[in-house]
Amino acid sequence: MQAAEKRMVGMGSYLSAFAWLIVLVYFLFINKALVLSGTFQNQKKVASNIFVHYTPLTIILAIAALITGVMIMADVVHIAKLKSLNTLNKIGYIVFLVFTGPIAILYIWFTLLKKEPKDVAMYPDIK
Repeated sequence: MQAAEKRMVGMGSYLSAFAWLIVLVYFLFINKALVLSGTFQNQKKVASNIFVHYTPLTIILAIAALITGVMIMADVVHIAKLKSLNTLNKIGYIVFLVFTGPIAILYIWFTLLKKEPKDVAMYPDIK
């Protein structure tokens, strides 16, 4: 992986986690009064707050999901092309990516991609 490509993947990994953090912060912000008053269990009030803020919440969620989806696809392709991993490890990483999303993206960035040399053995296409 070239240095510029590695920087882009690293930024995308952090951006995915940051996008979901923004979703969480916004969700807690719109429900701040319920959280502070201890009535967050009142699902009718939570649903009402979500309904009032439906459009911005949906846009933020869509952006976070899009960033995460792109990063998952990029990581899956990269993992599938690596010659150094056996098939079982590749499947394990891919399942981990699909089910845990941003957490797995950051984990794979730190464990596989960040320290990966430029001339790592790769298949020319997905195997």
